[in-house]
Amino acid sequence: MKKITILIVMAVLCHFFTAKAQSTSIIKLYKVGDTLPDLTINKVVNFKSKTIHLADFKDRLVILDFWDSYCGPCIEHMPKIYALQRHFGAKIFMLPVDPYKGDTPERIQAFFNKRKASFDLPSVTVDTILNKMFRPKSLGVYIWIQNGIVKAITEAEDVTEKNISLMLDSGLTAVAHIDTARFHAERPFPINGFNGSKPPVYIYRSIFTPYIKGVHGSGMMLDSSDKVYRIYHYAETPQNLLLSAFPEFSRFVSGFLKIKVANLNEFKSSRKPAADSNWYNYEAIFPPTTKQRAFKYFQQDLAKYLPFKIDSVRLNDSVWVLKRSLKHRPITSGPKEKDTNLFDVSNSPLFFSNMPVKRILYDFQNYYKEPFIDETDFNQNVWLKLPVDRRNFTEIAKSLEDQGFTLIKEPRELEYAVISDKSPQ
Repeated sequence: MKKITILIVMAVLCHFFTAKAQSTSIIKLYKVGDTLPDLTINKVVNFKSKTIHLADFKDRLVILDFWDSYCGPCIEHMPKIYALQRHFGAKIFMLPVDPYKGDTPERIQAFFNKRKASFDLPSVTVDTILNKMFRPKSLGVYIWIQNGIVKAITEAEDVTEKNISLMLDSGLTAVAHIDTARFHAERPFPINGFNGSKPPVYIYRSIFTPYIKGVHGSGMMLDSSDKVYRIYHYAETPQNLLLSAFPEFSRFVSGFLKIKVANLNEFKSSRKPAADSNWYNYEAIFPPTTKQRAFKYFQQDLAKYLPFKIDSVRLNDSVWVLKRSLKHRPITSGPKEKDTNLFDVSNSPLFFSNMPVKRILYDFQNYYKEPFIDETDFNQNVWLKLPVDRRNFTEIAKSLEDQGFTLIKEPRELEYAVISDKSPQ
């Protein structure tokens, strides 16, 4: 079994406003109904000023959007909030908030410069304050502020024209608020309610539930002797649960995974979990044991809960193969920032900047859900400019040919992970 480490994927803690004076009033947890202190927000990019005073927007509905440049669903949602900003104009102020300290102002300004055709929003960068004020447990949390009062804390699907209009007209929304302090992924999932209650005495406990709004996180918890006593995976698809329970299959990225089940609807979930999607919560708590045995517990539970199995097989299949073209040399210089807009919702030409070929093909596999094989033997980083239409492989192959590479479909015998229905007992 391949040895891996599962890191706790607690939702990213946010850092956001930089106040002139970090008083104790800023450190408190702010909830719906609370009045915010006057804040000076620094390190703002893609805006007329590097500083924003929250009081200057007291006549607008301010919506804070927690994101970072590595959050695919966050970037996917930006054209939608930009469209809402343009629709409502001066009545609202959409303000993305990036807490990741690696997303420097220079890096995020470059990020927005490349995407102005799709969205043009300001953003706070390298925040260090707002997580202490709201403590959101994941990215994709939206804070609605009106007249300096926290009016709502929601998820992305609640940020709609209808709900914004309702807030502007009446100061109310028709959505359920997220209580950011309510769920703690690092604590055991209690029998009654989310948190705060002491669970009953038990030797082994496992829980499997449908998706619950506001519940996120996954990981493995170890004691001081490196023994595992808890595994949890919240807001996960059947596919991700199986891949997590069988770590030997972790080497199979999306392109090398085949779904062969009778009911494909179980595997047609959206990228972001929703109440009516096929996402689940799993947790098991047991006496401290080895990682190997802990994974066995996980696998045995999924065998009870899910009607699917996962195996590896070798198949002769037609796959995309990237080779060197002798007609042109690859472009090996350009902007230093490593970046791509492959996963953006964009009408701009596709680009890869300062990235190795293997990483580009890895991203292709995750995006297209097909295998891409590297036979270039090319080890330098490259800069690529490809067509807008990401699904037009004829044009993509033609563009790659002009940039030193040949993309062609050829048969190869490869190993795949296959998820299939279990045989009836």
